[in-house]
Amino acid sequence: MDAAEKQGRKFPRKKPIVRPQRNPIEWRANLTQIKNPSGTAVNGIDARELSYGEVEGRRQCWDVFQFIKESTPGFEQSYIVEIAPQIGIRETRRIHGEYTLTDEDILGCRDFADTIGIQAGPSRRTSKVT
Repeated sequence: MDAAEKQGRKFPRKKPIVRPQRNPIEWRANLTQIKNPSGTAVNGIDARELSYGEVEGRRQCWDVFQFIKESTPGFEQSYIVEIAPQIGIRETRRIHGEYTLTDEDILGCRDFADTIGIQAGPSRRTSKVT
């Protein structure tokens, strides 16, 4: 990727995620990073921005696929099996409640009387979400 960038190719994500799948001939690659032309995040409740993001995401998928196919030995005959049905936006709406969780609440697995769910993330502990 570094050599290709020196020749003018642009990559939306500098640290791609590429990993093999159960089927030994399939690989999953995440090299897209979708944002508006201004550099801001795509607003998940704005239809125009969502439409832009969908088109841009697919353009990035195709561009990166072409790069992999052309420059990675063994991928010359590769093809796309699947693309996500829609872009994933993690930060669209936030609920402002009576209390906002802190890092200490999460890392300390603080318990709340009005817990409505739990989170089992990468840490060894399970955090409750209120």
